[in-house]
Amino acid sequence: AYKNSPAEQPSPSQDAARLLAALANPIRLRIVRQLVNDTACVSDFVGLLEVDQPKVSQHLAVLREAGVIQCRAEGRKRCYSAVSPQRLRELLGCVEGLLAERAEGGAADDPRCLEP
Repeated sequence: AYKNSPAEQPSPSQDAARLLAALANPIRLRIVRQLVNDTACVSDFVGLLEVDQPKVSQHLAVLREAGVIQCRAEGRKRCYSAVSPQRLRELLGCVEGLLAERAEGGAADDPRCLEP
């Protein structure tokens, strides 16, 4: 939680770094990929990811604290959904596109990227 003082507010770069850091984990990326399409509960991820419940809960907490996902209680269950599924799909698509270009040597072929 951030204090209300403007001096205490994170910069847009800090916010972006925090968001990207939350996504910078293979398990969390798999969680986000699932949640952009559907709501899921902790027990769903335990089976899907083959990771124990405490570890799943830790990853979900990181994503929730970064504002990527939201949680709601359904009885004793905690179910999660993406805060902005379409934007996350677009972000994941951009990452996949960058990786595809890199695999094809796209950026390396750009003369602006060559060392002087």
